[in-house]
Amino acid sequence: MAQSTESPLLTNTSMLVEYGPVLCEPVGRMVSKGVFLGDNPMKYTLPLLTSQIGLVTLLSTILRLLLRPLSQPEFVADILGGIALGPSLVGHNQNFFESFFPLKSLMILDVYELLGILFFTFLVGVRIDVTVIKRAGGLALVIGIASFFLPLITTNALAAVLKSHVKMDKDFENSLPSIGFLQSMINFQATYSILTDLKLLNSELGRLVLSSSMISSLCSWCYAVIIKSLTFTKDGITTALIRSLLSRLSLLFVIICVCRPVMFWMIKNTPEGKTLKESYVVCTLTLMVLGGAFYCEITGIEPLVCAIFLGMAVPSGPPLGSGLVDKLECFVSAVLLPSFAVNFGRRVDVHNITKSTLGKVELFIMCGLLGKVIGCVVPSIYKNVPVVDAFLIGLLMSCQGFIDFQFFSHGLHLKFISEEIFSEMVIMAILHSAIITPLVRRLYDPSRRSVVYRRRMIQHSRHNGELRILACVHQEDNVLTLTNILEASNPTRESPISVYVLELVELIGQAMPLLTSHKTNKLSRSNTRSTRIVRAFQQFEMRNHGVVMVQCFTSIAPFRTIDNDICSLALDKVVSLVIIPFHKTDGQAIKIIQKKGGPDDREALAFGTRMAEHPNITVTVIHIFDNELDHVDLSETQQDLSAINDFKIVHMDNGRAVYKEEGVREGPETVELLRSLGEGFDLMLVGRRHEENSRLTCGLLEWCEVRELGVIGDMLTSSDFKNDASVLVVQQQPSEVDVVTESSVHWTSREDL
Repeated sequence: MAQSTESPLLTNTSMLVEYGPVLCEPVGRMVSKGVFLGDNPMKYTLPLLTSQIGLVTLLSTILRLLLRPLSQPEFVADILGGIALGPSLVGHNQNFFESFFPLKSLMILDVYELLGILFFTFLVGVRIDVTVIKRAGGLALVIGIASFFLPLITTNALAAVLKSHVKMDKDFENSLPSIGFLQSMINFQATYSILTDLKLLNSELGRLVLSSSMISSLCSWCYAVIIKSLTFTKDGITTALIRSLLSRLSLLFVIICVCRPVMFWMIKNTPEGKTLKESYVVCTLTLMVLGGAFYCEITGIEPLVCAIFLGMAVPSGPPLGSGLVDKLECFVSAVLLPSFAVNFGRRVDVHNITKSTLGKVELFIMCGLLGKVIGCVVPSIYKNVPVVDAFLIGLLMSCQGFIDFQFFSHGLHLKFISEEIFSEMVIMAILHSAIITPLVRRLYDPSRRSVVYRRRMIQHSRHNGELRILACVHQEDNVLTLTNILEASNPTRESPISVYVLELVELIGQAMPLLTSHKTNKLSRSNTRSTRIVRAFQQFEMRNHGVVMVQCFTSIAPFRTIDNDICSLALDKVVSLVIIPFHKTDGQAIKIIQKKGGPDDREALAFGTRMAEHPNITVTVIHIFDNELDHVDLSETQQDLSAINDFKIVHMDNGRAVYKEEGVREGPETVELLRSLGEGFDLMLVGRRHEENSRLTCGLLEWCEVRELGVIGDMLTSSDFKNDASVLVVQQQPSEVDVVTESSVHWTSREDL
């Protein structure tokens, strides 16, 4: 009997139905020889893939630039770039679509898409701080639960009404439960991305929204597992249900009891301050992430489940959490997510959308949105949250992102929804995010909490009252200089000092910004940077027992928004002076903090007046004026003259307080005068901002290297100035009557070490 020479894959009809057509391609079609040897690169796999990724990246970059004035989130531009290459726009040309998306390239794109969303989900899990869920207050818990179940109830009720009163296509009717669930889900990643774009991560509103979204995400995951288990039971597949549950429990057991201890071993074997070993990164990403995904494929579990839980098991912060984010995020965002956008965009076809279906789907989407907003607004208002803020919480919780789009794709793949419904849900999700983001930016201003009606300054504080200082620490080297400044501030029993120490830590490797308080009587025995800083200030408090009180905090947040924590703590503790350390070698991120606040030499003089009362300190006040003007009618304000007179009166008989007047005519003479001061000073105090049109500083602004320090402050810290003294640049706080700047920080005293 003659045997058939056909491939069993091509003759097996069931395989054709389940997997689609089988494509055969000659060996060696991966890399092109080049156009000079007669090859068409677009016929080869690698050039085709790189052109797809490169083109969508180019389009996304252009769209980001175009949409930036409209305050659009970045993922909107990324997804729109993929959609633009698909059949909705450029790909509507059949020749382009067939050449740019040939069948042989789709399998590779599918693999890249799944890898992209797998590692993206893993990074989302790394950023999740599980302890936030345990620490979440009652309001976040109620919002998280209500914002998922309320839209789920309303969409299911709407589905029941439509089934009873509206004649629908059978396939659309069967899609209603899936549409309702997909529109009720709240994924933490989308909320995190929106808050990051809006720079609200560590704002009061942002913390509440993040906590609530984590709880809501947990509710949606649990609900999905329960529904799937009930489906198994309903279909009578009890054995499959038991195996599925055992597989999930086994996965959790391995992650908690095997993977997590291995991660702690990696941390233990990484010296503090050192980067993560490459072997540890490879072990985590290949053996754990990819191995877990392989296990999920074998047992029928969604690979994203393993990725999210494995990411949550990674200890947050350095060296492992931040190290993985630092090494993986660039590759994921530059290569894998564009692949996701390309492959996702080719499935979206706006030309398939019909008015009848669009109306019904939009009704479901709006019903889910309304349910989320109501689920957030009602408990928020009950807890005395302002109405506008409560409404914004609902809008932020309604935003959707990459993981939501992946769930849409999963529903399309399983045929829970049609291609038309899929396209409609994607377009509406993009549209809602595009509307919500600029609306929130317009309505919510975290700096408004910082504006005060009564100034709190050293100049206006009571002579024998308590002085409250907020001292920020960026590096351990700041501690010694800060304690020296605090010691020079002359703490006495009649005028004690309360010091609030705030350690500034950049947020890397976790999503939830933290502002934690350290109890000095319950310090950890570990030798971490935070512990060493707290111990140093604890010893300073003990040396000044009875006149100095110290309380330590740590702020973990993105440096571009960490000023929210500085300002919030300054407000809560009613401080009169905020000291922020400054190095000229600091990165751009930390300098952003120091751009935020308003001037005065009088505040520097007031601080110097207090220092002059210290028995071991000599203070020299130098008043520089224009000597071509009448000495009485100087351009100084009456308040400046009054402050100088007060200094003279208070320290008239004080031999350690010296007052000098120096007359100059132009900017170069000011420079020469400052250079002539020479050595002998340990600390120099100067106001940050001065009159721009003054002849005393004319031409100096053009040579200013670090504008955060002001013209004089930059000059005193330049390499040309031969003095080893620390420089404290003082800036006075404006009140409600002053012009409010973009920033929320209104007290900044800067120190160049």
